[in-house]
Amino acid sequence: MTKFHGAHLCSVLATSTALIALMTAAPAFAQETPASGTAAAPAPQDDQSQTDQNPAADIVVTGTLLRGVAPTGTNVVSVNAAQVRATGAVSTNDVLAKIPQITSSFNTVPVSSTGDAGTTISKPNIRNLAASGANTTLVLVDGHKMVGAGILSSVPDADVVAPGVIDRIEIVPDGGSSIYGSDAVGGVINIITRKRFDGVEVSGRYGFADDYEQYDVNATVVKDWGRGSAYVSYVYNKQDALFGRDRGYVRSITPSTSCTPGTIVVGSTSYALPGLVPGTSNSCDTSDNASFVPSQRRHSVFAGLSQDLSDAVKIDVRAFYTHRETHSFQDTLRSSTTITSANPYFIPATVGNTSQTINFSYGPATGPGSRSTTVLDEWGVTPEMTFKLGGSWQLRVLGNYGRSVTSNVQPMVNSVAEAAALAGTTTGTALNPYDVSATAAPVLNSILNYEAYGRAKQDLYDGRAILDGSLFRLPGGDVRLAVGTEFTHEEFSRLLGNHVPGDLASLPQGRHDRNVKSVFGELAVPIFGADNGFTGMRSLTLSVSGRYDDYDDVGDTFNPKFGATWKPVNGITIRGNYGTSFNAPSLPDNVPSSGLLVLPFSPFIRPGDSVSPGGIPTLFRPTIVVAGNDPNLRPQTAKTFSVGADIQPSFIPGLTLSGTYYNIRLKDQITIAYSTNPAVLFSAPYARFLTFNPTQAQVAAVPTNLPIQGAASLASLYANPFLTPYLLYDARVQNVGAVKQDGIDFSVNYIRKTGFGAINANISGTYILDRLVTTVPGQTPIDDLAANTSRLSLSSSLGATIGGFTASATLYHSSGFKVQNIPSQTHVNAFNVVDLFFAYDVRGSGLLKDLSFTLSVNNVFDKDPPFLNAGSGYTNGSTLGRLVQFGVRKKF
Repeated sequence: MTKFHGAHLCSVLATSTALIALMTAAPAFAQETPASGTAAAPAPQDDQSQTDQNPAADIVVTGTLLRGVAPTGTNVVSVNAAQVRATGAVSTNDVLAKIPQITSSFNTVPVSSTGDAGTTISKPNIRNLAASGANTTLVLVDGHKMVGAGILSSVPDADVVAPGVIDRIEIVPDGGSSIYGSDAVGGVINIITRKRFDGVEVSGRYGFADDYEQYDVNATVVKDWGRGSAYVSYVYNKQDALFGRDRGYVRSITPSTSCTPGTIVVGSTSYALPGLVPGTSNSCDTSDNASFVPSQRRHSVFAGLSQDLSDAVKIDVRAFYTHRETHSFQDTLRSSTTITSANPYFIPATVGNTSQTINFSYGPATGPGSRSTTVLDEWGVTPEMTFKLGGSWQLRVLGNYGRSVTSNVQPMVNSVAEAAALAGTTTGTALNPYDVSATAAPVLNSILNYEAYGRAKQDLYDGRAILDGSLFRLPGGDVRLAVGTEFTHEEFSRLLGNHVPGDLASLPQGRHDRNVKSVFGELAVPIFGADNGFTGMRSLTLSVSGRYDDYDDVGDTFNPKFGATWKPVNGITIRGNYGTSFNAPSLPDNVPSSGLLVLPFSPFIRPGDSVSPGGIPTLFRPTIVVAGNDPNLRPQTAKTFSVGADIQPSFIPGLTLSGTYYNIRLKDQITIAYSTNPAVLFSAPYARFLTFNPTQAQVAAVPTNLPIQGAASLASLYANPFLTPYLLYDARVQNVGAVKQDGIDFSVNYIRKTGFGAINANISGTYILDRLVTTVPGQTPIDDLAANTSRLSLSSSLGATIGGFTASATLYHSSGFKVQNIPSQTHVNAFNVVDLFFAYDVRGSGLLKDLSFTLSVNNVFDKDPPFLNAGSGYTNGSTLGRLVQFGVRKKF
């Protein structure tokens, strides 16, 4: 039986409740369940967000195809425009990082994984059902799909929608493939933009923290002419980079010995330059000159047009363009390689020494760091026609086109040229690794005029038609039906590889396209309702939905979902649903690619192998990683269900309580075979992925279509018999994993009007009960909560509005957790961040009319994320430090 760890949860809830006494505040992200009539507590009035003036019956809520009704049996988490404003977010991903259910980025500064060729796109991931290029969370804009972006993965970029044009964000943390198809395994995020409003609005914000600045400006021009409206909104945002040297909590727990001056290794003995004392080494912190937050400049334009062509026909068009340039800074280029006495610069470490390993830095020639640049251009247009067919029936026809172009350039060492220079026999042809600045300029140029280059283009063509209305009326209400069809065509192409700048013709190319034909439907049947309900059965609605998708590359799939919403008495709603979901491999994952990446050391050492034959420490022997993807990838699938309740007690007006139990079973997970636990990584199920002490023939037999990286050639790795590769590791993306997770989403929301305005409070979060992960077939499931996983993500908010003044305080909490296989550490602490927000709406006339000012202080107590004795030295969250932002907004 699942055990609920109530003691820990109660202690955190008590802490959150204590925050209520800190100050009054606007609510954070309340969980909204439209099915029960429960809405999120109203945030302070914000006239920049005026929803569509069409009747509520025309509004489609996320998670359903039916207009004017909530998704049956499903919980919906909602964030409105005022709440977005209160976060001080400069990007949509900043907003999503404040939502507890998006556990992949909650309580962090959202930056992308550097594993995607430096692509700076953050991938929001509900429940943190991690995957490689594939996505387990579907991101929508106004209910339609977004084109993916990236080079090694295809990720919808939520940041194409600036926070200033958001009307609300709806999150359905349930499987949604019966409605939306692929990717909706963990849930759906729907970014809903502003529709109809009038005027001109200009706003700007400036923020600063230690060694950091950011600012953004937004101008929106809107015209409403009664039967239609149009608007254009432009946003410019700039933010600085933050380096490891700027924050004390960022450090390299395992320092590098490839420094200036360097370190010589002969046999099993190291000698630090220049003294060459046996058993010594020079070390350096590689995080100092690396950015953990990149610098960025972004231009975004979002435009909309709505027009009633007649009483029965309406057209809506949305279009966007974004250009983002991001600079990530890496530590200076470093190397670990072999030099012999044939090199004129050779320095013998001992008498008679003729060959040695030299660990050194190119810093004297390149400076303390190197910069990689990522440029993203993305645009799209989505026209939608709505036809009223009579009665309650309506037809919605949508077309959707999007394109993204992503490019990335990162400086590299040309391993082939380096090997040739180390073998040089004259000062004009040889590399001096002991003092690279003394090397001849042409030699250095041949080594350093080299880069990793990636460029990818993705196109999305999508057409969809949905017909919905009432079939007939039962005593409990109208039986509603929606049916639809959709056709999607996607294209992906890329160049990717290492080259001398200007020589693109030599780079490997890849391409994949896909056609998907889909039919889907949803039926909602109200058994009991206002006309025939009674105590114990005030209302009962049942629903069923299903979708059939036919992929021309990975086959077909059908995914149903069943839901029920029951209101036994007024003020109490009980809901539940069950369904299946799937996630097709992304287009990049379907481009067959495989190459060899040589690491100059071995990060994965089998117990008992710390010293290799000949006395060489195994750490100094190379590891060869087989990178890329399996050409036979298949979709990952999931079964999900949830049950929950919403309570609005009549004796406490303004109070809403919500709780939902969820359960996910994901299999055939698209990921790599890896575990941080050596006992697992070196167990029998992993044997087919790990080849120890591989021969040159075994490595040569690996089928690859990409060149070797990190070494001049395969033969060069076997030139020194004492430093041959220790491990050949198959780290290709494959269907190898499974995740079983269940937990509880909860929300307590209270609002009360007063003589001076209103006060409100909110606690919402998610609590993981169990999380079992199987990273390879045949492996015993691992309890992820026993190490490296935070169980509780929570936000707690309090506040008040007094006339034109609003104040808010919000606590964001990530619970601590156990760690394994970390030296001298068994536990990581919790991370608690408190944000403050203040707004003042000037209630004057003339230039003072519609003028407002804001002040936000994020991480007001300047808390550092918890220490981890590994990697970069911290985990369980990230922060810019104490960030102070001033803002002004004016409407004309």
